[in-house]
Amino acid sequence: MAVAHFDRPHPTVVEPGTAGSGSAAADEHGAVYFPYFEMDIVFDDARARALLGPAGIRCPRLHDYFDTLMDYADAARWGKTPLTREEARERLAPVAA
Repeated sequence: MAVAHFDRPHPTVVEPGTAGSGSAAADEHGAVYFPYFEMDIVFDDARARALLGPAGIRCPRLHDYFDTLMDYADAARWGKTPLTREEARERLAPVAA
């Protein structure tokens, strides 16, 4: 979804040690992030659904609000600029229309 939203190419995956000149340094720097990609995590929301479902509350699918979320993140400079929901609504209204 991010590739489509930001109109960017899909990232390429390179094997460790094959990043070209300085690959050892790149591997060392990138190694900090590898554990995040190797986690096999499953989030269980059964309890939340059981509690919220009878009240008619359902979480929207990420696909349904991803573009709006990314527009907000971009407008807020990824958290560097405080932006209330109201300010975001006013600022992004022409984009959503």
